[in-house]
Amino acid sequence: VSITASGDTGVFRALAKLSRLLATDGLSAANLSEFPDVCFRGVIEGFYGTAWSHEFRLDLLKFMGQTGLNTFIYAPKDDAKLRSQWRKLYTEKELEKLSRLADTAAKYKVKFVYAISPGLDIDLGSGYQADREILFEKCESMYAIGIRNFAILLDDIPTLNAEGHARLLNDFQTLFAETHEGTEDLIAITPEFCQAMVTSYTDSLAPLLNEKITMMWTGNGVLSETVSPRDLKSINEKLGRKVLIWWNYPVNDYMEDKLALGPIENLPQHSKIPAIFFNPMKYEQLSKIALA
Repeated sequence: VSITASGDTGVFRALAKLSRLLATDGLSAANLSEFPDVCFRGVIEGFYGTAWSHEFRLDLLKFMGQTGLNTFIYAPKDDAKLRSQWRKLYTEKELEKLSRLADTAAKYKVKFVYAISPGLDIDLGSGYQADREILFEKCESMYAIGIRNFAILLDDIPTLNAEGHARLLNDFQTLFAETHEGTEDLIAITPEFCQAMVTSYTDSLAPLLNEKITMMWTGNGVLSETVSPRDLKSINEKLGRKVLIWWNYPVNDYMEDKLALGPIENLPQHSKIPAIFFNPMKYEQLSKIALA
């Protein structure tokens, strides 16, 4: 067997593919050339309802490594310390679990992104400085256990404060991400994360945002059937950057008795997007069917 790859990750992916081929059909001879259409593709645990177990997350990271998904965004809505109680620091036991997730992700060549959602009650007025320091302290504890990728999720909140949100995201990019060695640019999503939601808020926010921040987008609606090149061109121009796609499938938190087991179809043209993240179901093993 001869493997040619651009680096360690390419070798890892090639060995994983070879292992799958040998396990299914067997091979006498083959010549396989493969490369990704989208640089970053992965999973965002961003649904409502029962969060996944720690054991399944470890299992999923291995599954992702074996199937070519290379980014995991940790953002369970029911983790109170990510959202409703975001100011609370994790216990030592909780930090140990997060550290193990980050280490396991690295083992399987998967980026681990820690996402926090302070938008429900963060003070964007006179108490902003104090709340910003609390946010930084929380993320500092993540940095200390080896996490180098962060996201701030402002989806599903009642506040539409364009200047305040831009200040928050920009401050995190310049005062945290850019001052911590090895930390990549911030990923973010706003309360208006699809075309159907856009108001003057997005028009006001867009020109204020630091150009290094990467923004997430779900398409024309929360549950988009597809994203056309025209749609992408429009939102890219409005936000002044290429958006990352948050694809709400196979998620079913809006109708939990409907199992989403079909293939993922009608994806945006790969040449138009730098990344895509799939939001699955709370049903752990069943989510793997569509993801595979």
